[in-house]
Amino acid sequence: MNKANYFNKFFYINLILTSLFFLFAILFRFYTVNKYGMNVPYWDQWDAEAYLLYKPIIEGNFQFPVLVSAHNEHHIFFTRILAIALFEFNSKIWSPILEMFLNGFISICSITVLMSIFIYKFKYFYQKIMYLFLVLFIISIPFGWENILAGFQSQFYIFILFGLISIYGISNFDLFSFKWYLSFLVLCLSPLTMAGGFIGMISCIFILLVKNRFKRVVIPILILLILIGLSLLYTPHIVAHENGNAHNIGEFINALLTALSWPYKRNFIFSCIFNMPFIFFILNLNKTNEHDKNFSIFLLGTYSWLYLQVCLMSYGRAIAIDTPRYLDVYAMLIMINSGVIIYLLNKYKKLSYKILILFYLIFVIYGFFIKEDEIWTQVRSKSAQGEWQINNLKKYICFGDKDELYKKNGVELSYPDVKRLLLFLDDSTIRNILPTPINPSGCES
Repeated sequence: MNKANYFNKFFYINLILTSLFFLFAILFRFYTVNKYGMNVPYWDQWDAEAYLLYKPIIEGNFQFPVLVSAHNEHHIFFTRILAIALFEFNSKIWSPILEMFLNGFISICSITVLMSIFIYKFKYFYQKIMYLFLVLFIISIPFGWENILAGFQSQFYIFILFGLISIYGISNFDLFSFKWYLSFLVLCLSPLTMAGGFIGMISCIFILLVKNRFKRVVIPILILLILIGLSLLYTPHIVAHENGNAHNIGEFINALLTALSWPYKRNFIFSCIFNMPFIFFILNLNKTNEHDKNFSIFLLGTYSWLYLQVCLMSYGRAIAIDTPRYLDVYAMLIMINSGVIIYLLNKYKKLSYKILILFYLIFVIYGFFIKEDEIWTQVRSKSAQGEWQINNLKKYICFGDKDELYKKNGVELSYPDVKRLLLFLDDSTIRNILPTPINPSGCES
């Protein structure tokens, strides 16, 4: 077989495996949304979508600056753009369930990007199969159910997707080529995904300095430094969130160990085992050949991006560091560590290393396995809450009994403040665009 034919075969095998992964992964995610997702708004959606976006659009007084305005500490421009696009696509009827399906698609796209990068670098077919099945197993468990079963959470997935695309592009494409500029543009837009978007810029500054002479990259670095400064300057300080911060080094370290030990409980040894591939990778950097140089730079950039993000969350969300909405970041770190330890099989073929890999993969799989029942119980509970919310909101929409509504708590109503919820439900504009299960048009049936 000549070199060209070998390359074509190699390419098509990788393409088929990546496509199969995407197909099965998207089926897993859509199954979860279809079975457990409820077409009812939850919490922030009432203010951030209905009141801030949809009502002004219907009434003709929507202002563009709203798209870049702060939502807590975040600037969620792309989340708002997607929400508006789906609203228009769905004939101006609010559909959280449609948002969940789109969020699932974005999530699987980001993981598929990571999968394709590793599959291309694996030398042996069995490495590709090992990694494919491992990642499929991980994502078949809806650990991040707060993002999966809520329409208003796409920012977490967009943040991950933008980070991977920009770091890969900056580390692999020729400086100032068309593809490089596209990657740089995605990077510059990352702060508009969520508050931690600027961290990818820090990682890419490091990549630029490693790959190029300083004089050649002065302007890109200055642009990134300015954008980092603006991101920090325009990140609001939310006093109400201070209780969730780490108030001393002990709380920060406990939160960090919790994040790095997940899905196991906080344990220093477990956190070391999970991040062992990173140590191996660093120790093997001096053995990197020219062919793998860009891939090694990509891994360094990705590791720095994710570890810095985990540190930021360990400070800003120390009290709730293992809340399901944050677990996608930790899972991405586990997938990368798993990919790295399998990738090192390209260099190490001794039985002792293969036994070490087997131990690591069993350790990862068992961690998710023992967590599976708890996660599915939470998913079913979330779905049951959605049913209560639909029933309670539908009763008010159809019969208008405010006293009955005041007897319910926030979980039963999908919003913590009954008085403000009534403001939304009694607004004629918002009432007419409510999701199908609680829309007034259904009261006639």
